[in-house]
Amino acid sequence: MAFDNEEREGFLGVMHLLSRGQPQGGAAAAFIRDRRDRCMEEIGTVPGFDQVRAGLIRGLADTLSPDEALVAQENASAALDAYIAALDTDDLDPLLLLARHPAWVAIASLELDRWKETPAPASIDRAVALATAGFAAVGDGQKTGRGEVLWAIAEQADDAGWATSATEIYESAVGVPFASEEGKSQVRLLLGLRWVEDRDARGRQLLAEVAEDALATQRSRVHAGWVLAALHSEDGDSEAALALLKAARSEVDHEDEPDVAHRLDEAIARLIPSGVEAQTGE
Repeated sequence: MAFDNEEREGFLGVMHLLSRGQPQGGAAAAFIRDRRDRCMEEIGTVPGFDQVRAGLIRGLADTLSPDEALVAQENASAALDAYIAALDTDDLDPLLLLARHPAWVAIASLELDRWKETPAPASIDRAVALATAGFAAVGDGQKTGRGEVLWAIAEQADDAGWATSATEIYESAVGVPFASEEGKSQVRLLLGLRWVEDRDARGRQLLAEVAEDALATQRSRVHAGWVLAALHSEDGDSEAALALLKAARSEVDHEDEPDVAHRLDEAIARLIPSGVEAQTGE
């Protein structure tokens, strides 16, 4: 017997504990262990609830025998294949779209492919195809580019506490076509911020590219410059920090964005004395 709605809600409440990079245990592992047979049933339930399915795929992957794993993989794969068939109808059930969020169908697909060791390019292609079909059925015209679709998938993974997965999906979105420059610059900014947070040296480089990119949105450039200035200040390089803040301030109209302009003015004022010292050698 598959889960009831209460069990699904209970699992979603602990699913963040299955984030990669964290100890695989605690309440999420106990939940799966105590309902092992029902988890095996739920993983292939159609229509099912794909956020739960994605978590179960991840949680069961290291607990099953090879024969059990093959059955679970086949059932999960069949449930994902059924998604496209369910969308291809003139009488689409609105409840289907609530239970089977396009981004979570894609994440479940990515988790299944990681379990089956499917090569990354093919795995990403399948996930994007599933999510794109779902967003089209929902009528979300904003998610028309491959980049926007990957962005939407990454956001859902991040909201669920799966930070490593979110970062990997953001990485796959860099360099792919976007429907708008706004989406492209925002994803690059988000990835740069994540890399900085993870102390990945690529973060500063990507933020510097965003800050200097004439095609990036003004908001993305200013945000990137602000963060880079803070990093340079931490390093003791007040001159570089001051230059970045001034460049960011030059893009902000005080009447349109008074709060942002005020914060930048305050940051510049705090750095001017040390910036002068750095320039004069005093």
